[in-house]
Amino acid sequence: MIGVIGYILLRLDFHPAPILLGFVLGPRFEENFRRSLLISRGDLTTFVQRPISAFFLAICVLLIAAQIYVWLRKPKILAEEKAIEAQVPTTPYSELAG
Repeated sequence: MIGVIGYILLRLDFHPAPILLGFVLGPRFEENFRRSLLISRGDLTTFVQRPISAFFLAICVLLIAAQIYVWLRKPKILAEEKAIEAQVPTTPYSELAG
């Protein structure tokens, strides 16, 4: 079962290293997140009260937003590349290059 899921993820261009990190660090992160929420009595502002934690939280949000931007921009870039390729005239040497 896990092999099938791994094969599907590889076919969809998911890299195995981040997935492995998620499996290893996920439970530890969740446990410590719950512990900090219990200590703060459910107050989420605990994570932005200190400058260092607010900085790291802002970096995470920025990186996620950048990935979403790249993901949304990708089809537009591909369409522009196809339009440029359509404008390039073919020569007898074009077949040798590609």
